[in-house]
Amino acid sequence: MIIQTIDRRSCGERASSFHPETDVAVFGFGCTETVRYRKELSGETSRLKDLAALSEKAGIVLVAAFDSDNYGIIRHSCGVFDKGKLLGITDMSVCRETNGYMPGCGNRVYDTAAGRFAVAVGDDAFSFDLMKSLVVCGAEAVLLLSEKKRTECVKIILRAYSYLLGVPFFYLGDDGGEATAPNGEPVPFSGEKGDRVELTAPADFTLKTTKVRFSDP
Repeated sequence: MIIQTIDRRSCGERASSFHPETDVAVFGFGCTETVRYRKELSGETSRLKDLAALSEKAGIVLVAAFDSDNYGIIRHSCGVFDKGKLLGITDMSVCRETNGYMPGCGNRVYDTAAGRFAVAVGDDAFSFDLMKSLVVCGAEAVLLLSEKKRTECVKIILRAYSYLLGVPFFYLGDDGGEATAPNGEPVPFSGEKGDRVELTAPADFTLKTTKVRFSDP
């Protein structure tokens, strides 16, 4: 899976800036204006439709971070579009700061033309239980999008997640990105304008689950 980043400094270029080998294009926060669901439903705005059309025109999977307004409830969100179709929207489900943003839902694994991956938004990046759940549910890679700048803590937890869970992780923040291989090693990637990175799940990776039946008390 080859991922190309489009940040707030280059989002005006849109489809013309996609490399022909790109499988997934990721738009960071700041590229898409606030999506107000009331206006989207009434036809006053068409931001989700425009993103879907862009993914269809470019023939790629598009992951776009944006703020969403659900009738006055503001959230950090991320939409996943697969060659013209909106597959779903994932919200940040954990709010660690009192800044007006509300928790949402939609954490899931997306089955796309580029592969099976999960998306997590904002402070959800710091929830190991969530990351583990996404991988157990079949995610072959996890994409984390944040409106904040990178910290050393982010770099450390990305490597820990990859090492413990056995899948590559990708992070795009306000000042660039990070990526790690399934063995926990960092992958050369800056997240700067048009930068690309390839995420590859280990060939011997197999999801194993166990069913447990609890007897009645």
